[in-house]
Amino acid sequence: MMGSLVTCEFNITNEAADQYLKLQPADSLTIDDSGNQYGGYKVMTSELSNVGREGLLLVSKVPVKAKLMIEGVTPNAKSLALLKLKFCNQCGWSSEEVQFRQVPLFKIE
Repeated sequence: MMGSLVTCEFNITNEAADQYLKLQPADSLTIDDSGNQYGGYKVMTSELSNVGREGLLLVSKVPVKAKLMIEGVTPNAKSLALLKLKFCNQCGWSSEEVQFRQVPLFKIE
């Protein structure tokens, strides 16, 4: 069975000095309401631009609209029980984890 593409839209605002932020897909995890686990993240900052190898440049105090795409999600999933994202800075010296729970999914036709 072929899965669906889930797109999460959000804003990121950096409160510190300008820096790059990079998603670590291997350390990130998504689990739907049936217990299925997913990876395969892609992060975009607009309809046309993928985030590059160096990550996403976050200018201090300037909100950036971003999208996270998760491929292969079961079409009958109604929510994400867990959306765990791990990020690092450009040099990979520090990493942070963000978790969202019970994220509802909506079909857009």
